[in-house]
Amino acid sequence: MLKTVLRASEQEYLLSQNANDREVLADLLTIPIDTMRYCTNAKKGTGLLHAMGYGDVPFDNTFPTDTKIYKLITTKFGETLDEEVS
Repeated sequence: MLKTVLRASEQEYLLSQNANDREVLADLLTIPIDTMRYCTNAKKGTGLLHAMGYGDVPFDNTFPTDTKIYKLITTKFGETLDEEVS
């Protein structure tokens, strides 16, 4: 069933994956194994965007944690905006 779901998806965001899963995903999605390095020990906010027929794009969506915007968008418990944004 997972193969069917992945094959039906036009794009996937691959975050950090363990070694076995990386090999399976690389084979299933026909991603070169050297490209899968972006999913090896990936930091939070980084990974690989796989778009069927268009290629693979590594991404880094990290965000500075000391900003008001971060405090507005974070989903981490205890990290909230404690002052009103003007």
